[in-house]
Amino acid sequence: MKVSKLRSGQEVIIRLGKITDAEAFIAFVHRLSGESDHLSFGQQEWTVTPDEQKENIKRCLETHNQLFLMAEVDGRIVGNLTFRGGIRSRTQHVGEFGIGFKEFGTLTRDFMIEDTFYDCLYMGIEID
Repeated sequence: MKVSKLRSGQEVIIRLGKITDAEAFIAFVHRLSGESDHLSFGQQEWTVTPDEQKENIKRCLETHNQLFLMAEVDGRIVGNLTFRGGIRSRTQHVGEFGIGFKEFGTLTRDFMIEDTFYDCLYMGIEID
């Protein structure tokens, strides 16, 4: 977990996601998809169920080269970052990440990207 101050003085908490975050995360994605044109899907096109999301989070927590990070301000989810490394032995050291934000702009995004790079280095993931 990392706690940082935003310019507004509010604290942003960057932490590993938990299985219990599944429903709040789904609600966050649905809100975000209705407000942003910068996602790979539109409003109501993301159809992951709570049980499927719990499984996704569980898999991220159990896999050595995956991350599921949440950003919170005042107890509200304001961002997330998912990182998945390759599944084949020759690609486990590289991966891709997706990131989404509802509020607080680049400050929160930058904190999450920085945390991801440090975590990737710890996991032995290559950063190009």
